[in-house]
Amino acid sequence: MAENVAALFVDEAHHIGARTWNSFKEQFVGRRRVVQFTATPFRNDGRRVDGKFIYVYPLKKAQEELYFKRIDFVPVNGLDQNDTDRLIVAGVKGALDRDIAAGFDHRAMARAETVSRAVALHSAYRTAMPGYDPVLVHSGLARADRRDALNRLRSGKSRIVVCVDMLGEGYDLGTEDRGPPRQTEERSRDPSVRRTLHAYSE
Repeated sequence: MAENVAALFVDEAHHIGARTWNSFKEQFVGRRRVVQFTATPFRNDGRRVDGKFIYVYPLKKAQEELYFKRIDFVPVNGLDQNDTDRLIVAGVKGALDRDIAAGFDHRAMARAETVSRAVALHSAYRTAMPGYDPVLVHSGLARADRRDALNRLRSGKSRIVVCVDMLGEGYDLGTEDRGPPRQTEERSRDPSVRRTLHAYSE
């Protein structure tokens, strides 16, 4: 394939550390120019995105140019994982209650690293916020069930989605999303609620 193109452009290039992505890219290295784009150059598994940075667009500049709005960091200090989860769920409920009362069409997203963790979080959100009809999305669900969950989220019947490392990058519901961080065992030392507003439109 490298013989048929002048250059390789890789979007979401933080995935390039994965074996399949990297083996594909290696066909072009030294033979064609390779340009990589990513908004998240640091991987959770510690593998680097190789190459040199030729342009960096900082979040502060994106906010100044109104691509993103202000991001509020709200620290949460629970006694243990369960207490931290309870506080995060309560924080998300309070934020959604206020936003919806103010007329915003917001959704909340909770991301987990495993299906079992997502199932537990989904149960916690359903117990605390049945009126917001939390949905669960992960790769183990039947395609029809995933489609139904996402349709409920898009339509506003559901206001909360719990997922397993899905929907995070570039996912646009067409509304502003309000999202907590990944709720995982490994991150329990530094729990927080991050209200991330993807400001596509107001």
